[in-house]
Order: sequence, then C-alpha cells, then structure tokens
Amino acid sequence: MSGRAAAVVAPQVVTRCSRRASPRCPDAADRARSNGQEPSPQPGGVTVSVTPVPPLDRLSAARVVLARKKKLGLTWDKIAEALGRSLEWSTSALLGQQTLTREQAEAAGSLLDLDDDVVDALTLPPERGAAAVDLTDPLVYRLSEMVQVYGTTISELVREEFGDGIVSAIDFELDLQRVADPKGDRAVITLNGKFLPYRVW
Repeated sequence: MSGRAAAVVAPQVVTRCSRRASPRCPDAADRARSNGQEPSPQPGGVTVSVTPVPPLDRLSAARVVLARKKKLGLTWDKIAEALGRSLEWSTSALLGQQTLTREQAEAAGSLLDLDDDVVDALTLPPERGAAAVDLTDPLVYRLSEMVQVYGTTISELVREEFGDGIVSAIDFELDLQRVADPKGDRAVITLNGKFLPYRVW
C-alpha cells in the first residue's frame, strides 16, 4: 500500500428546491422578475413569464415591405409616386438605406397596409454598409465585380479630369434605364456624384 494519503471526496447531495418545503424557494414569477420579465397569470393559478418582443429595425421593416409589395402586386414606381420621390431613392429608402420622414413612412404604410410598428421602424436611422447588402446576390456580386475590374480605371480618369479627391455618395443621384437592343435589352446605370477635392490647409 502506498504511503500517500488517499484523497477523500465527500459525496455531493443534490436537493430540489420546493416551495412546499420552503417558502423561500423561487417560483416561476420570482425567476421571471429576476430576468427583468413580467409574469403573466394563467387560468388555474399557474404563472408563466412572457419575453417582450424586440422592436423592429430598418432591415426587418424592409423585409415586411417586400412581402407586402409582392402580396399586393405593387411596383416600385407606384410606391415612389406615393412618397413623392424618385424611383431609385424611394426603393433605397424602403429597403432601409435612406431617411424617411413620418409623413413618407405613413404614406408607404397606407399604400402597403403596414402595421403601426412597421411604420414606426421606417422612421428609424438608415442601415447602410456591408451589413445591409447581400453580397451573395448574383446581381450585387456582379456590380462589385465591375468595381473590381474598372475601379482603378475610374479612379485614374476622375483624378486626371478633376484632380485629387473623391466622388460623393452623399450628394449623389442614381438612375437606371432600360435600353432596347436587338441582341438583348441593356441596363444603363448612371452614378451621378459631386466631386469633392481634398482640402489643403
């Protein structure tokens, strides 16, 4: 037998807390309150906790808009007419990437028969950037491919024509036109941005 003392492990006893045995045991209502939830009474004296539904954000509202547009058979032209803005801007706004006034959100809500919480979400700050764009969408991917192929060319030609600076995406307009062609109709996309020279001070 080894001279080392054997470690003695005390057995663990697991007890189940019961309010019948002890009034200090937490019930469902206590656990709900500790999690910041409000318990809801149910028939028969049973209490359950209800987790509040988080408010909609702009991208969630955009998904609702797309679903309602499809169900009602509306076009973006018709929706833009209700907003009193261009086709391209109105589409961008309802997809969550432009700021809508309360009046514009309510006009869209009336046309699309949107719930009040969706209309409220349409007035939230826009969602822009990579998180708001599905880069796996084939058309979006091809647009990014165009920039990868011609981005350096555009940069070089803009610099030669205007000088050192950028083309704004804020003071900006987008135009999309369909042009008939015997070999297949073509999409003409015009990106119209103000040139902003780098400031020297």
